[in-house]
Parts: sequence; structure tokens; C-alpha cells
Amino acid sequence: MLKKYTAYVPQTESFFGGASVFETLLFSVMIRRQESTTYKLQLIEHVIDQMNLDKCRHALVGNHVIRGISGGEMKRLALAVALLAADARAMFIDEPTSGLDSSMAFDVMNALQRLQCEDGRTIILTIHQPSMNIYKSFDKLMLLCTGGHLVFFGGANNSLEFFVTQGFVYEAGVNIAEYLIDCISFESTVEYYTDSQLCEENKKEVKELSAIVHTIDAECKAGPYAYSFFAELIVMLRYKDLRRWRRGIFWFTRLGLYSTLGALFSSFFFNQTYTPPGIINRNGVLFISTILPAFMAQVHVEEVKFEREVYTRELHDSLYRPLTYVTSKILAEIPMTILASVTYSAILYFSIGLQNTAAAFAFFCLGMFTNFTIAQLIGSTIAASIPGDVGPAAILPIFSTLYMLVGGFFIRVSTLHVVWKWLYTVSYIQWSWSCLMVNEYDQREFYDHCDSEGTNELLDQLALPESSRRILNLLLGTQACTAITGESILRPFELTSRNKFISLGYAACSIPVFFAFFYLGVSCVRHEKR
Repeated sequence: MLKKYTAYVPQTESFFGGASVFETLLFSVMIRRQESTTYKLQLIEHVIDQMNLDKCRHALVGNHVIRGISGGEMKRLALAVALLAADARAMFIDEPTSGLDSSMAFDVMNALQRLQCEDGRTIILTIHQPSMNIYKSFDKLMLLCTGGHLVFFGGANNSLEFFVTQGFVYEAGVNIAEYLIDCISFESTVEYYTDSQLCEENKKEVKELSAIVHTIDAECKAGPYAYSFFAELIVMLRYKDLRRWRRGIFWFTRLGLYSTLGALFSSFFFNQTYTPPGIINRNGVLFISTILPAFMAQVHVEEVKFEREVYTRELHDSLYRPLTYVTSKILAEIPMTILASVTYSAILYFSIGLQNTAAAFAFFCLGMFTNFTIAQLIGSTIAASIPGDVGPAAILPIFSTLYMLVGGFFIRVSTLHVVWKWLYTVSYIQWSWSCLMVNEYDQREFYDHCDSEGTNELLDQLALPESSRRILNLLLGTQACTAITGESILRPFELTSRNKFISLGYAACSIPVFFAFFYLGVSCVRHEKR
């Protein structure tokens, strides 16, 4: 009932900093109301005019990273968003003038007074030490002393007479608000109000009005959300999440970083042969590619951290379901994840000389896409589940390092302590790496080591004395060269029995698991309290 008939404006505004003022209002009205699009656009123009936001309609809202609109404009935007709530008969506003200079504070209060006169809404707000001009805009006044005890509730024009009657002297020209603050510091004001005729009249009025609550409650039979889940999802994607694609930082943190890292790795591992040293290098770059997204998930940690206050407020206001937020967040990322995985694979795959077939390359891209998606979900889950600013940033590297250590590259599974073998079984990193390894080596034979250059590389790896090198060179030159098989490469890592599609499937099982954890983090963990 409260969410349907009232609107709440918190003291600290929280909006998506990368959206403009108009886009913020557009999303709010599209997700809240079921009227026609034409009516919604007219309503936006109406609240822009009421809150005097026309000059900044196309400016970014901003946050502590993005430079945006001023504090006064931010306050008026928060009021405009609240006005778009359907059937908001009353507005609760928490300190609308805090943090503003006298001019901006007066502009905000003027907008509220104009709103009350034009729409007839009830506006209830808290305020500390208002100026005389702001004080004169109040119709009724409630004064609370230390401990939350009521010392006055009545017409603002009658407050001065009420306290003068108690014996508090008022000097002409003194700010009435400051005079009242001085008066309510005395404990006697509580008893005076309790025994006053004003208190009796207020109690009588409350008793009469309480009967109306049952009538209002009977009217409010609809659910808290304006749309179904799928309708919400379409609105979220169209008017919020997909608009991120217009921001340069979105392209850089997804496509730009992975393209740069792919080129950097290519410069280190360029044109590897299938000699023993080249095979070792291949194994290393495949493992690096597997663990890279786990550490790059810091991008998603920071992004969700910026949005926590926003989605918490919007969930409080029943704009959408937690499942809608989580689903739209993932769906909006999928096209960029596909583009990033294909670009990274194309840069790295052929430059280092991996298996040159279309099927093997396509599978490598699929493996990287799966890895990128899991990493995004992990980063989002940690940011949504761990409170504070430092906590998520500290948990992610610990989480990624544990998964990396049981990935099968540094420590063989047969030598893992029994305490950690369960983590090896569920580690998406070891399944992802194994599918890339099998994709590269399964049922293949390599003869690059058979020429003189390959033989010298092999002997260099053995670090033998010169006399032993000459003997081995002689023996190797007189015997037929034996191929290095893919099975012999996979055997030390205990991957000979693996199927690349099954391994990829096991890795993909982490997607619904972390999706569920992300949902639980969004729906169950609160990062602020009302």
C-alpha cells in the first residue's frame, strides 16, 4: 500500500551516472507505469518543467567517477523520479536541502511548493535549521526533541505563539527556526505539549482518520510491480542496460583490454614450434588464457559496486524484481562477450601457432566465451554479496588464486591434498583448461624436434655436458625419429581420458551456479538500510 500510494526520496541520491537526466526519467516512467508511450513522454516533460530541469536534460547525471549535474539539480532529479511513481498521493523526503547552499536550497523548496500547489500532493519532509524563507513555505510543522519525543505538531504559523505561551522569549528579527531549536532543548516542552489542548485535538483527528486506512487497504489489491517479469526484462534491456554500449569505457573494459592482452601475449609466444620447449610454452599460454578472465573480473566487481546503491533503491521502490536485474545484466553483456572472446582468440590463436583448423579455432572461441561469462558472473556475485568497498576487491584475487592452484597446471591432481580435491572437481578453470588442451593435442603427432634445430633445443633443455651432447647427437642422427604424441603431452597432466566437449560442459555448469549466487546476493544482501 505504501509503495503504491507514496513516494520516498532519500537524503543521498543514487542514480546510474552514465545516463542523462532525460534517460533516467525515461527508464523510471517506462518501468513504473502502464499507460501509453505518448502519455509517458508527456509526463516526463511535465515533471522536467515542474522541477526546472530543462537546461540539464541531456547532461550526464554523474557519480564520484563521472562528472555530472550539480547538487541542486541532483536533488530536483530525485524529486522528479519520485513524481513519476504511479498514484503517489504523498511524498516522504529526507532532508532535501542538505549539502546545498542557500540559493540551491531555496530553488529546491520553491519546486516543492510549486508541486504541492499544482498537483495537490502531500509533501512530508525532514529539515535541519531552515532559513526564514524556507520556513515560511511550511503549512504544518512537527518538532521533535532529543529522543524523538513530540513537542509540537500544528500549523507552522502557530508555533511561535505556542512556545511564547510557555515563557520562552522571542526577540524580533531572530530566525524563527533557530528560536524553536533553542526552545525544544528544554525537557519541559515535552510535558507541556502532552498536557496541551493541541495534543488532545491531534489525538482526536488521528482517531477519526485511522478508519480511512481500511478503505485504502481494500483498494490496493494489485501486486507491487507494474509489469510481468518478461515485460520488465524488455524495458530493462531497452532503456537501461543496452544503452551502456554507447559509452567508450564499456568498450575499453571489455573489448579493448582483452585485445591488448591478446596482442601482448602474442608478442611473447609468437610462432611456437612443436618441439619440447614450444609445447611447454603452449601449455603455459593456454593456462594463462584460462585464468586471465578470473582476474579481469575486477571490472565487473567495480561496476556492480557502483550500481549497488542504485539497484537497492530501485528494488525498495518495486521498480523491478531482483531476477530481472540479474538476467538483464547478463543478457546485455552476451553480445560484447562474444565479440571479445572471438577477437581475443583471433589475435592469439594463429600468432602462437595453435592447431590450424576451423573446427579447433571455433572450439577455442567457445571455450573462451564460456570462461568470460563465468568470470563476469563471479565478479558480479562477489560485488553483490560482499558489503563495503574494500571487501569485494580483496575477495576476488583470493577466490581466483584458489581456483588457479587447483587448475591442474601447477599441481597434479594426484598430489593434491585431500582437503582440496573437492575444489579441483568443481573448478571451472581446470575443466576449461583441460578442454583447450585436449582440443590442441588429442590424437595428434609432432615431428618438429626431429631436425637439427629441434634436437639442439631438446639437448639444451636437458642441460647435459658437451661430451654427452656429442654422443646423443650421434645416436639421434643414426636412428629414426620418434614422434611426440598428443597423448604423451596430456598424460603428465592426467588429461588423457578427457573429452573436450564433456570438459567444456562441466565448465559451463558453473554458469547457472554463479547465476543463482548472483541472484541471492542481489535479493538477500542489503548495502543500506532505510
